[in-house]
Amino acid sequence: ARLAADYGRAAAEAAAFAKEQGDAYSPGNAFDLGDWAVTLIGARWAAEAAAIAGILESWAFGAKSLDALPAVPFGSLRPGRLPSAAQRLEVRRFVDSV
Repeated sequence: ARLAADYGRAAAEAAAFAKEQGDAYSPGNAFDLGDWAVTLIGARWAAEAAAIAGILESWAFGAKSLDALPAVPFGSLRPGRLPSAAQRLEVRRFVDSV
């Protein structure tokens, strides 16, 4: 969300994928589709919040919360693997539906 607020949603999404891509090849780590989805949700939220007058105040004063968000249905891939096109699309659809 912070990267999206400072540099735009596209930059935040690119950084999120690059971070997970690095994790895919780091010893003892893997590309985590769930982490990527949550980061994409944060980037989307920040981009949308910046465009809606008063929304940040609603969050700051507790009128809005994350309690209604669905559980993220994704996990980690095997080490050394990147998501397929179908997996990337599934994550994007989930993010767009939240």
